[in-house]
Amino acid sequence: MLATDKGAKAPDRLIRQRTGLDDICRTSRSLGTETQVACKRRDELGSLLNRVDWCYGLKAKPE
Repeated sequence: MLATDKGAKAPDRLIRQRTGLDDICRTSRSLGTETQVACKRRDELGSLLNRVDWCYGLKAKPE
């Protein structure tokens, strides 16, 4: 977690970064270096958010 997110109720900065990178990954028409770097960083941020138990995805469906 970044120091700028400490004390925040949600890791807003990381979520915004991940969302922006996800947009690049999903809308890019090529798999150039910039896209690959964005997708890798998006995945790293997703892992970081998971480690701090922050769920930003879909809720699990009840069985």
